[in-house]
Amino acid sequence: MIPLPTPTIDDQELLRRVASGDRHAFATFYERYGGRIAAYLSSLGAAKTDVDDLLQDVFLAVWDRATTFDARRGVAAGWLFTIARNKWFDRLRYQGRRPTSALESEPIQPPLRLSLETRLAVVQALGQLDDGQRSALELAYFGGLTYEETARRLELPLGTLKSRVRSGLNRLRQHLENR
Repeated sequence: MIPLPTPTIDDQELLRRVASGDRHAFATFYERYGGRIAAYLSSLGAAKTDVDDLLQDVFLAVWDRATTFDARRGVAAGWLFTIARNKWFDRLRYQGRRPTSALESEPIQPPLRLSLETRLAVVQALGQLDDGQRSALELAYFGGLTYEETARRLELPLGTLKSRVRSGLNRLRQHLENR
């Protein structure tokens, strides 16, 4: 089978293919997210040796659980970062350690390294959103919370939260594309 060019394949389609056993799709998904997941795990406090082991655990879980991904519950990246966070917390529990209070209560910085200009543009774009959209995005993306955790924190039904996130992301995209 000749693989399709990767830029035309979205994450949801890649995971569908991974679920059917497509190794090329799995390799593409790993190439797309491996570095980001490694940076994220490092930002959580994982040592380099732990990062390498956890990265394998995370992507083994992706291979094993790709059939459980449900796009109606969130985006593939969110699903993947949640797996990574849970693997890290599992490792800490296994070692008899607890996440520090900072990991539990403070927002986790996004794993991507953005230029100052891009960060300023994102902050400006966030300022264009209404309070509900901005709060939903800040907790779900920058706070490292799942949709369920974010909905509980904001005391919203899950469907309402997803609507706010989706409309907020659309408005962010429009603002950033028009800058």
